[in-house]
Amino acid sequence: MRRIYRVTWIRAFRHVPLRKFMNTSGDPNVSDVKFSFTERKSSTSSSPSSMATPEIEESAVVPFLSSLSSDLDTLQKQWMRCFRVCITSTPRVVIEAKSMDSDVWTQVVTMKTTQLPHGLIKTVEDVLSLPTETENRRVTFIDLRDRPEDIAVAQQILAKRFPGLRLQIDHSKGTDLQGTVTHTVSVSLRDHGFVDGSPSKEEKSVKETFFGEAIGASFASTARRALREAFEAAGIPPPPRHFERDQGESEMEIYLETIRNATNETIEIMTSLVGDDHVQVIVQSSNGRRLGLLKGRRDDALSIVLACVERAAECTNRIATEEARKRIADHPVVLALPPKGLRPKEILHRLLFHTFGLTNERIRVLTSQGDGGTFFTTVDAELRWSVTVNTECPVFSTLSRAVGVSKKAAEELACVKAIQRCFPRVFEDQLSFHADVREIINSTKATDKDSICPHISKGLLAQLRWAAHCHKKEVLIEAVQLLPNSENESLGIRTTRALWATQLFLVDQQGTRDFICLTLDPKKSASEQKAIAAAIWKIFREECSEGVRYAIDRGLIDKEGNATSCEGISTSEPLPKNDYELAAESDPFIQKLQIVPSQSISVPHRQSLLSVFRRGVQLYIDLLNERSGGGGVYGTSIGQLIEFTDRNLMDGSFKAQVLVQFSGDGVNITKETLGEAFHPSSAIIALFSAFKGLFEEEGIIAKAAREDKQVESIYRDTCQRAEEIPSLPLEISTSNPLETVAQCIMLKYGLGIELRISGGGNVVQVQFFGQSPAHLGSDHLVTSSQFFLGHGRGNSLLKAVVSCCKNVFYAHVCSKSEALGGARLSALNSGTVQVLFQGKSILASRVEDVMKEILENKAVSSAASIHVKVSIHSVAEGTMYQAHLCVVDGARVVELERTSLVADLLLSLRQLTENIIREMGGPTVDIDAIKRQCTGPLRYGTLQQLLEVFYGFPLLVETSLKDHQWHCRLSVHLFEDFYYALAYSVNLKKKEAVENAAKKALEHCFGAASRVAGSQETSTAKKSTPTVEKIGCAEEDFGFVYKKPDNRCTPWN
Repeated sequence: MRRIYRVTWIRAFRHVPLRKFMNTSGDPNVSDVKFSFTERKSSTSSSPSSMATPEIEESAVVPFLSSLSSDLDTLQKQWMRCFRVCITSTPRVVIEAKSMDSDVWTQVVTMKTTQLPHGLIKTVEDVLSLPTETENRRVTFIDLRDRPEDIAVAQQILAKRFPGLRLQIDHSKGTDLQGTVTHTVSVSLRDHGFVDGSPSKEEKSVKETFFGEAIGASFASTARRALREAFEAAGIPPPPRHFERDQGESEMEIYLETIRNATNETIEIMTSLVGDDHVQVIVQSSNGRRLGLLKGRRDDALSIVLACVERAAECTNRIATEEARKRIADHPVVLALPPKGLRPKEILHRLLFHTFGLTNERIRVLTSQGDGGTFFTTVDAELRWSVTVNTECPVFSTLSRAVGVSKKAAEELACVKAIQRCFPRVFEDQLSFHADVREIINSTKATDKDSICPHISKGLLAQLRWAAHCHKKEVLIEAVQLLPNSENESLGIRTTRALWATQLFLVDQQGTRDFICLTLDPKKSASEQKAIAAAIWKIFREECSEGVRYAIDRGLIDKEGNATSCEGISTSEPLPKNDYELAAESDPFIQKLQIVPSQSISVPHRQSLLSVFRRGVQLYIDLLNERSGGGGVYGTSIGQLIEFTDRNLMDGSFKAQVLVQFSGDGVNITKETLGEAFHPSSAIIALFSAFKGLFEEEGIIAKAAREDKQVESIYRDTCQRAEEIPSLPLEISTSNPLETVAQCIMLKYGLGIELRISGGGNVVQVQFFGQSPAHLGSDHLVTSSQFFLGHGRGNSLLKAVVSCCKNVFYAHVCSKSEALGGARLSALNSGTVQVLFQGKSILASRVEDVMKEILENKAVSSAASIHVKVSIHSVAEGTMYQAHLCVVDGARVVELERTSLVADLLLSLRQLTENIIREMGGPTVDIDAIKRQCTGPLRYGTLQQLLEVFYGFPLLVETSLKDHQWHCRLSVHLFEDFYYALAYSVNLKKKEAVENAAKKALEHCFGAASRVAGSQETSTAKKSTPTVEKIGCAEEDFGFVYKKPDNRCTPWN
């Protein structure tokens, strides 16, 4: 067994005398001697074995060790490594080395003892500088480890350029709080002795600016970063890296050299795109002679270029090409990989240069940040090898793509995938087993798919939206605050404290809402987070596993995916049993309900309002085609009815269009819009309004009917058919709600109802969808044959169905929104309107005081009543209002007070209040103080409070979405069907439209003291046209009394 003895040279012991044996040939024989020198501990005592050996003269040993120590010191400075000589019992020694930050010694080379000490430096440099040679077979050796010779090269460059300066490296080693060993390296320049005795100006400037400092886990990489920073600070070009100095000849260059030697011409490689997915490669000489051409997929462009060059070389010189192939085959790539800290980008650069001759400038690793904090990385290779060929639009081939939650993870995976795709043999044999490569491929921080789940630091909502987007769905969250000690029938619960209820839906591309979960919590944010976490666990727990763990750890959901409960919830008391029992006993459809995900509610098909309007529009288009000789209004093309609905992803509103499509020759297709309508939440309402609007006053068919007899005939026939259809009920039947809704939907839209059930436990979700049975085979079918009608919830299937019936009825059958968008109101320019004062307003209190005084004086009987009326007058200045206070006692009417004419109804009532106070001798009303008391953050709330305090009027807010704009009008209810319009506004946002209308109402109702007819104050003129469109009036229209045809229909909440 061979015994090894090590001599480690340290400068502190370079002059320590050693006693050795010398054999007869003069070579040192140390087979039984062990010399140990350490860096930090000095030990001058020798081992017993060394003391037992015969002695020789010290004069023969000291020159040998002095020379050996000098060579070891030189190697350490040049390569920035520790070296040691291991003496064995054989006539050979082993040279080992280790890096500054490592404790592991690695064998570098073995050499004969006779070569020591003078052959040490040359032998080590030959091994570290040249490719290795193993068993008579040379390999292409690519060293990817951290090689400290970068520091040595920097020393040589600085010493050559600035002889009077030397590189100073300060290195310290420590441990951070996590126990990680870190290296701190700082570099600078110091004086070394100037040639002329004084430094030059350049040396002075460089010495002052040359400084760099870095900290890291590896000494070599840390020192390299510090040097790079110092060179950049001094404005000196940095020294080349070792792989830049070691670059040799690529496989591509070997074939190109073969072609050049055969043709004696410069060779150019031309690449161009063929379409978007293919590339063409041409190899030609400088005089334009084509030597090779290949076409193929753009993704395989690099292989195609190499194959084209190899084929061109074979065509020019077959024998030389065979020798080139053998030379390449005899020199396979061998990667020298570090055990940790692998750099995939550098490996890719080196392999691409070795095989295809691509320099770093031709390789792009592009990373961009997308939504949700994810990073998208693309590795591209520019297909250009010739410096003389300069194309304005270079051709790039994408090698790989990756997406990750961090830039580093995305780039590492993209580079590894590019290596695996372009160099599969090298990857399988030399990289696949590496720990860093396995970690990169198996990491959840990056993937080669189109998208990746955002990191949990971006929030649960970002993960849920990403998962829903992958399934082409959107996330809809609705949060409402539940008052304490209140019963919430739609949710099926009773609350004993204030809670936030959050309902989460997933909406598909057709606008269908799928109820996912309902969560409760005293805090709104916590309630929403619970709903998001529960939805992730229920549907996307595989895609968002990190989010599921986070939600469970934070207590948002339990291990079963249920949202954590909170205090203040109890089971809701049922509605009066008579109503539910009556519905269950009388409604034939409720009796047949089954607890299945989907079931149809079938009613006999009959003619509907929508089908009547659709028929009228079709007759109008046929008339146009007939008048043009069967060829339509656009030459030989024939008009065809097209219905189209679209959902705006920004606000969720729906747009419906009725179009005429002309496509007679089958090539040129044109479309003309006849009518369109919008609705904030329903596609079928928008479609119905679009057809109905064509027959209203401003519709195309209604306008044409005034001038064309044939169109008038179509118009009258359509209106007559619409009147023959049974009128829709104004109230939903308590005994058969489901049957009533099904029949109404059939009468209005011609749709059957599909009932869907979801949820379970304490909350059951029911949704109604309208199916189109009459037009499934029609060519002019609307883009979606299924329409979402509404939904309802309850703690039982019966309650959920009844709730859904009410919601659908008030949304589609008795809809205030539809009246807001299409009905017209008549402004009253004359007459008298009674005012219903209520509550504890100032007006009501003063009127009650007058009545009490009259009764105390016994001026009227106890059966008498007191009323406030407002008379409307049309004068030259516009519409004026006058308030009256009257007492009615049987047939006798006595007017107690009358105001002067003013331009606003509310101002006349305020003037009446002031007159009463003056007559009664009561305290005056401080209007400014009341305004300050009622002022809040929102103008709408301020206006609402002022109306209640002064007059006791409830504020009515009406909004409608039209042409992507929100229209809002504010009104107050006077008496029965009479209302007074306060203000009107239009805005892109609903909230802004309401606030702007409230601002206008505050200005003209509570801004000035009064506006009396004939005064010097300028009043805003009112439009006194007999007919005012309810939501289509101008934005400055306000201050008119109108009458609604019926107000029994109110949205059910």
